Amino acid sequence: MEANVKISYAKLLLIVIVGIIFFNVVNDAEKFRWLMSILTPLLTAFAIAYLLDPMVSFFMRNLKVSRGISIALTTIIVIGVVFFLVMIGLPYLAKSLTDSFNALSSYMGQVDEILTKVETSFNRPEVYQITAKIRVYIDKFAESVGTWVPDIAPLVLNKALNFTLSVFGVVISFFLAIYMLVDKSDLMARVKRFIYAFKKKESADQFMNTLEEANDIFSKFLVGKFIDSLIIGIICFLVLFIFKIPNGALISTIVGITNMIPYFGPFIGAVPSVLITLLIDPIKALWLMIIIFALQQFDGLYLGPKILGDRVGVRPFWILLAVTLGGKVMGVVGMLLGVPFVVLIKSILERKIKSRLEKLEMSDFCEDDLLDKKEKFKAIKKIIVKK
Repeated sequence: MEANVKISYAKLLLIVIVGIIFFNVVNDAEKFRWLMSILTPLLTAFAIAYLLDPMVSFFMRNLKVSRGISIALTTIIVIGVVFFLVMIGLPYLAKSLTDSFNALSSYMGQVDEILTKVETSFNRPEVYQITAKIRVYIDKFAESVGTWVPDIAPLVLNKALNFTLSVFGVVISFFLAIYMLVDKSDLMARVKRFIYAFKKKESADQFMNTLEEANDIFSKFLVGKFIDSLIIGIICFLVLFIFKIPNGALISTIVGITNMIPYFGPFIGAVPSVLITLLIDPIKALWLMIIIFALQQFDGLYLGPKILGDRVGVRPFWILLAVTLGGKVMGVVGMLLGVPFVVLIKSILERKIKSRLEKLEMSDFCEDDLLDKKEKFKAIKKIIVKK
């Protein structure tokens, strides 16, 4: 019997068009850079609105105020935090960098004194040859630093201009995000109407359920990870203050922000933090490494599971894979969003597998049986073949 195959030429044409666009983007991304420049402010606005919406909902739920007042409170808090970081953080960062360069100059002077003492103590030609070579390397390094300054000045100016334009773009996206938060109900209603207008009701229901599930997974993960990283940053600041580690506020900020990235985040934050401290005090840099390692263990074994609970629900291997692949595809953003994306895919696949097993009348078949009951697995395999 021949099967009746219905071909939707509209869908076929859409697939061909999407395939051509995807091929061109992969083959020559420069051609579509203008498209990304147009979409970037809109996508950034959506990301900002998505991240701020839980705070808006929190104010509405706990303060019993309208959505407009909640959005106003959220806007004031965000602007206040950004203003605080700019007015306090930038001068502190400049001072930290100045102290680091001064410490580097002091270290070079100390090295010269040590070399002089070694020469005086041993007073041998071989020692003088070695110390002379070390001094040559130090002089070359100092000359290189002096050469870099005029060379990097135009680069710094160009980067500063690009940074200013990026900040301006973020400001525009922020105000677009505010309007998205205000019109959230209307935008969601229009998206829902569009989906149900062009898809069958059953498919539209499944699509909407998947969107709700994705929103639940991503929002809970991001909010939980933000709270977790904020606590780690505060604890880090208090511990560094107790141990009198220099640049404690700057290092705690770096550690807190990079802690948003699962597993790799603490190590990414540790590298610049230790380097900054190493220029000032090598012994305290060693203590800083121990402190960051201890914080990472505390977060991974206790604090993270307490806050996130079962929101991750995947094995460490899949989390590491998600962070690695996400970083390759989308950089830092991909490393952050890779984990909830994998959780979503896992949830969808498990639901599909459960539905398939129920159709095969094997709803009581658990994944643990794969490890314990080989005979049952063979029997089930025979049933599947017969089906």
